[in-house]
Amino acid sequence: MAHIASLATMQTHSQLLNSEYMRRNSLSSIMRIALALSVGACSVSALAVEQQFTCPGKVDSSHLQFSYSADGWTPFVGSHLRLSGVGFMQAAPEKMAHLKPEVSSKYVKNDSETWRFEGEYPQGKWLTCGYEQNTVSLSKRIDDAVSECTVTTVIEKKYRNKNFEIRCK
Repeated sequence: MAHIASLATMQTHSQLLNSEYMRRNSLSSIMRIALALSVGACSVSALAVEQQFTCPGKVDSSHLQFSYSADGWTPFVGSHLRLSGVGFMQAAPEKMAHLKPEVSSKYVKNDSETWRFEGEYPQGKWLTCGYEQNTVSLSKRIDDAVSECTVTTVIEKKYRNKNFEIRCK
């Protein structure tokens, strides 16, 4: 009888140890899941950080090169090219895959346009800065995680300049 009582005590003790082990492991698992979720939340919030871009205000004519000129003709650009517009594309510049803004707002001293990027962009998202009515453009691929960009155009009538504030998140 003592042997049976001892065996029962050992089983009870074993069950207690097992339940303690399970409790610790499940707490450990919960803590690991909580940690993973908090790291994931940090990653998501890091992506939501606003990014600002600035297009060069002008392209100096000395930076332009022509690889072709017709017989007897000499190319020349007499002055710098002024920034005249900003937009976004869904592929490299040579594809000319321009996107239209979803929201446009016109005000007395400035205009605002917003592009929202939904779905896949296998060839990337590109910011493009146009000069002299887009005769020349400079483009830059932006982060794939960007979901929205707003461009505010401030017009300085006195100097016929346009300044662009480009904010993406």
